[in-house]
Amino acid sequence: ANGSAPAPTIASTRAVLYASLGDLSASTAVMDAEGKTPQELKKQGNAAYKQRRWGEAALLYSRALAATPTAEKAAVLLSNLAECALRTRLLHDAIAAASASLCLQPSPKAFHRLAKALALLGELELAEDLLEAALAGPGIHAEAGEILAAL
Repeated sequence: ANGSAPAPTIASTRAVLYASLGDLSASTAVMDAEGKTPQELKKQGNAAYKQRRWGEAALLYSRALAATPTAEKAAVLLSNLAECALRTRLLHDAIAAASASLCLQPSPKAFHRLAKALALLGELELAEDLLEAALAGPGIHAEAGEILAAL
């Protein structure tokens, strides 16, 4: 099944936890167990995402995250994981990944993905508050404004 998400591995779960806690020193690898760099894995994840293979993309982003030593790159991968989780309707996973991304480096995409997951779970007021706060900041993603208008 193209859209089914694989079970997370211990390494990817650990990487998400370390990233969300801000402890990237525990993940100093520049290659994963198969010898691929985080950049290669992210590129493969992006290709899988473009082909609507959300589960495969999530797995590749998780592997890249486990080998990523910087907060900035981890934040992007976590935001990508949040999008994959949204696409597969794993809404609580989307909230966790987007929240971890925002802890590392606030971005319009991560705000948008967190708000969308909250809205899909029926937390409209919380999603609206989040988007209003994000809109007050610089450079919010245009789609976030559209979601706010739809609430």
